[in-house]
Amino acid sequence: MKNAHFFTLAELIAVLAIGLLVVALVVGRVGKLPAFVSLKSKVDNVRVLLVDASSMALIQGKKITVKYDSDSKRFSMAQGVESENKSRHSSCGLPEAITVQFPDIDTDSPEFHFYPDGSGSGPTVVFSMKGHSLKMTISPLSGAVMLEDEDED
Repeated sequence: MKNAHFFTLAELIAVLAIGLLVVALVVGRVGKLPAFVSLKSKVDNVRVLLVDASSMALIQGKKITVKYDSDSKRFSMAQGVESENKSRHSSCGLPEAITVQFPDIDTDSPEFHFYPDGSGSGPTVVFSMKGHSLKMTISPLSGAVMLEDEDED
């Protein structure tokens, strides 16, 4: 037993302290995950609505407009749009917890336009919830709807 090596109390306390620090960091980060997942899910619904509008413009050969109503926090396709796919919705609402901002324009009721040639136009939209942000833009040339993570940590 001369060669036996035991850990000192100081070494054990140091290992426990590091372990607790790692656990605290992981638990703190996991607490923010559900808010981001919820935000991403709701914003994905808006993105799908805009992608559907872009597809419908190509299929129907006419301009499709999607409007945002700041009072109801709802994105809606303009009246008179006939959906090729009846399972898709022509509007999408957001919960009160999500903040919607349009940094490029001064109006609270912007419009997004999609054209039969595949192009599109519309303002940049920033969706925020509990310290997380997602920025959505529309490519003018392709009408593609793009999402970027804009974390506010």
